[in-house]
Amino acid sequence: MISLSTTAPGADRLANAAFTIVADSPAFHIATEDLHALVFGPGRFARTAYRVRGRQGHERSLSLAAFADGRLIASVWQTYVHVGAMPAILLGPLAVHPDFAGKGYGQALLASALTSARTTPAEAVILIGDAPYYARAGFRPLGHQRIGWPGPVDPARVLAVELVSGAVDRLAGPIRVALLPPGDEAPDH
Repeated sequence: MISLSTTAPGADRLANAAFTIVADSPAFHIATEDLHALVFGPGRFARTAYRVRGRQGHERSLSLAAFADGRLIASVWQTYVHVGAMPAILLGPLAVHPDFAGKGYGQALLASALTSARTTPAEAVILIGDAPYYARAGFRPLGHQRIGWPGPVDPARVLAVELVSGAVDRLAGPIRVALLPPGDEAPDH
């Protein structure tokens, strides 16, 4: 279980809300898929970020779920990737049930996800998303298309936050799933 930091964006609106953020689990799979279907619809499988994850899927140890009164209200997935040679994390999807949208749950979950990401050897977290929403957590647009995605993306929606100083300025190259956490890759022979 992760405690909500009172400095997380949106935490002031959650002071009286009872909810829990926990690490993702296979036990939440059906509820999470149902949440994704509700929030993103059937077109979600055609999105470029889904293509990056492919069959590898997300990293459960970095992905989170939020519950209120025993109900899944939000989730965020994170996937180990490389952008060129740089170890990074692809964040998303971040989904909040419509009944709980606009109340700070997504921002609290995002803050917790970034805290988890900082415990890894990844140098940056990247995503495809809404710049004004993610800017509150420190994400910034990359400015131009520097990442080779396996499908179409709007360059204005490619955002990143650095975990290592200067990493965002060095993000360039094709994106691919890392089969193991950054730093744990098997040596080339």
